[in-house]
Amino acid sequence: MSSEISPHIILPEAKLAFHAERPEDTEIHPLRGLLKFGPYSKGLVPGPIRVATIAPFKDGQPLYDFMKELNQSFPATERKDYLQPWPGFGNVFGTKMTGAAKDCHLQLPETLEGDLDRSETPHVVLTEALTRALQLLEARRSEFDVVFIYVPIRWKRGFEGAPYEGFDLHDHL
Repeated sequence: MSSEISPHIILPEAKLAFHAERPEDTEIHPLRGLLKFGPYSKGLVPGPIRVATIAPFKDGQPLYDFMKELNQSFPATERKDYLQPWPGFGNVFGTKMTGAAKDCHLQLPETLEGDLDRSETPHVVLTEALTRALQLLEARRSEFDVVFIYVPIRWKRGFEGAPYEGFDLHDHL
């Protein structure tokens, strides 16, 4: 038996494309590329982007705060060799992001937390609650462009099913 390392090669980081007709618009770092060239879909998405929300009962404020923060600029405070200063959503994507109409912000049922805790299949309970909320939003589809869904880490039991089920909440939604 040899202690020699088996042959290998190091592949360079793949460059991301930022324009369909300008192959030179590439960058390894996603945010640097967005700042240099704008998004690949620039000009295809009319602004403003209207965001609907789904959040736990009385837990929508952190989601609204996150949306507001996305519109603000922030310096990089850690891992400065990788993280870039965030100049705000509008500066990065070239379009404004705003909240959708009032009726497009839904709270999940107050009982959901307890239902998840008591259930033998919390992933089914959570999936059904989120699916119902999405169906309610579907009736207002012309009033929003994107849905932000806040699923707190305390609901982690509902993120995956049993190993034999192959269920993943993110993939399912």
